[in-house]
Amino acid sequence: MDNSNIQAYFQKILEVKNQRKGLNEAELKEIALELGMSEAEWKEVKQVGKGHIDRGYNFLEHQNREDALKEFQQALIVFPDKARALYGVAHVHELRFLEKRQAAEKAEALKFAHQALQSAPAHSDAARLISELKDMKPITAWQRLRKPVFSLVFIALLVVVGYQFKSQLSSEIKHIKEMFQAREGAKFVLQEVFFESGSTELHDQKSEKELRRLVVFLKKHPKVKGEVAGHTDNTGAAAANLQISTQRALAVYRYLIKQGANPEQLSYRGYGSAQPKFPNNNPVNRRKNRRIEFKILKVK
Repeated sequence: MDNSNIQAYFQKILEVKNQRKGLNEAELKEIALELGMSEAEWKEVKQVGKGHIDRGYNFLEHQNREDALKEFQQALIVFPDKARALYGVAHVHELRFLEKRQAAEKAEALKFAHQALQSAPAHSDAARLISELKDMKPITAWQRLRKPVFSLVFIALLVVVGYQFKSQLSSEIKHIKEMFQAREGAKFVLQEVFFESGSTELHDQKSEKELRRLVVFLKKHPKVKGEVAGHTDNTGAAAANLQISTQRALAVYRYLIKQGANPEQLSYRGYGSAQPKFPNNNPVNRRKNRRIEFKILKVK
């Protein structure tokens, strides 16, 4: 029987199968003989079917699942109860399931593995597949999306944190640049100088970083003479504000001297509410007006 006759026979068998479901190999052989096929020709067709199965497993060895599945399916057209072909289809779906954990792939793998066992009860590979796969859970749509979603959230958080850090660093650099301009008349706010609430007592630990910068600056520029200036908002009596601003300026002055600054480079003064930087019309602006500034009076 030449190849064209074999293909024509395959097509005829497919038509018969579509009309009569559930035919086994013996029944198909009977149909073939009724169609005029000889025993020798039937054996040749069986050999062609075996070739499809062998090529299917060869494709699997080379990780070509799609072509392997086509070969197994082609063999099952003529030999629907051939255990090797049934297990081949089951194994392709098993590999797909293990890769993507989709429920449909698991169902197909188990279905064909059970058919292989029905055809050949001693088929150990089919039994192994059923045993290993039956308790494995498919991955839901949320589980599939969870990792990339969490990854995107993590990246977004990194971007936000990075932006905040960059902004903070940029502000810090700008502040330091302003602070270290050794020119006469330069004036800047000591942003991280803190006092106890309602008090003129300096909070040493919170203020240490900022004031140490100023000490270092003064030591690097021994010809600079500057003034520590205290300011308040306009809440309360002017005399009281003047006293508070003076006491706070003095507290900073003393801390700088204690940390090694040259007393001859420094003076202090309180201005009360007389020199606001912002209108005293809301709590935020009033908080900004309560400040300690350093002004360079002279550079020799």
